[in-house]
Amino acid sequence: MVNSMVQKKIVCIGDVVLDILPSILPIAKNEILLDGETFVDSVSYQKGGCAGNFSCVLKSIMPMAEVSLVSRVGRIPYSDFLIKEIEKFGVIPVFQIDNVERTQVTMALSYQDGQRHFLTFLGGLKNFVIEDIPEDIFKDVHHLAFRGIWFAEKLLLKSEEFIKKAIALGVDVSIDLGFDPYWNLQKQNEKFQVNVGKRRSAVMKTLKYVKYLFGNEEEITQLIHSESLDAAIHEILDMGVKNIIIHRGDKGCRIIQSSKLKPMKDFSSINIPALQVEVKNPVGSGDTFDSIFLAEILEGKPIIPAAALATAGAAYSLMNSAGNILSMDVIVEFSSRFPELTPFLNYS
Repeated sequence: MVNSMVQKKIVCIGDVVLDILPSILPIAKNEILLDGETFVDSVSYQKGGCAGNFSCVLKSIMPMAEVSLVSRVGRIPYSDFLIKEIEKFGVIPVFQIDNVERTQVTMALSYQDGQRHFLTFLGGLKNFVIEDIPEDIFKDVHHLAFRGIWFAEKLLLKSEEFIKKAIALGVDVSIDLGFDPYWNLQKQNEKFQVNVGKRRSAVMKTLKYVKYLFGNEEEITQLIHSESLDAAIHEILDMGVKNIIIHRGDKGCRIIQSSKLKPMKDFSSINIPALQVEVKNPVGSGDTFDSIFLAEILEGKPIIPAAALATAGAAYSLMNSAGNILSMDVIVEFSSRFPELTPFLNYS
C-alpha cells in the first residue's frame, strides 16, 4: 500500500504542443475536404499534447504532488507560451529549447459524431533525445509516465534505456500507447513500413517494465499487429505488462489485470460503462482519465474504483470547455450523480 502521507513525485516524459482548437465542425465529416470555407463558433489556443495535458490535470487534482514534465520545444515565441501555460498549472517544465526547429503545433479537428482528426507539425520534438533527460530526474520519484511516445522518434528508439534507469530506482512505469501516425502512412510507402517496424519494436522492448498500459482497442491491436483484441491482450500480458486500461469511448473502459494465481496468459477483465453527457470538448478526455486513474493509484486506491472515478473525470472533461482546471473534489461530487458507477466505486 502506498503511504498517502508522503509527498508524491511524478515525472512525465513526452510531448507538449501548441494546440489550436476550433469548435466542433458544423458540417459533415466527408464535406470538410471539399473546396470552400466553413465558419466555426470559436477557436482557442492552449498547451496540449498527451504528456502536456496529462501533467497539468494530474497537478490540478494532486496539488501537493511534485509533477515534472520533460520535453523539448522549438524556438520562441511559442516556446515561451507553452512554458508559461505549463507553469500556470504548477507543473515544473524541464524543457530543452531547440534553436533550429519551430515549436510543435497541432490543429485538432472535432466532428459532430465525436470523432477527431489531428494535424500535427512535430517541430522541436523531432530532436528530443535521451540526453535531454536529466541524469538525476528519477531520484525519489514514485511514478514515471511516458506519453506521446510516437512524436519523438529519436527518444522512442532509446526509451528502454531511460525506463530501465527508473525501474532500477524502484519507480513504477505507465505508458500511454496513443496512435502512431505512421500506421496511416505504411500502406503508401515501403520506407514507412520499415520505420513502423522499428518504432513498434522499440515499444515492445519496454513492455516488460510497464505496470499500467493505456490505449484504445485499435491502438492495442495495431501495436501487436493483430486482428483480435483478446489475442493482442494475451501477447501483451505475456510480455510482462501487469495492467491494461483500454479506453473504449462511448462504451466506457475495460480493465485487464494479469492473474497472480494462474499463468500469465490468463487475466481478469471488468468493463466500466461510459456516462452519457453532452459533448462540448472531445479533446483530452483520455489524458484526463489517465491522470485521475493514476492519482487514485498513487494514493493507494484499488484499480477498479480508480478507473470508475477516472470514467467520471473523462465525462466531466467531455462536457466542459477546454482548459478547465479540475479538482478531485469536483470529480468525486460529479461521480456521485451517476448510480451506475456506484458498484465500481465501491469495488474491492
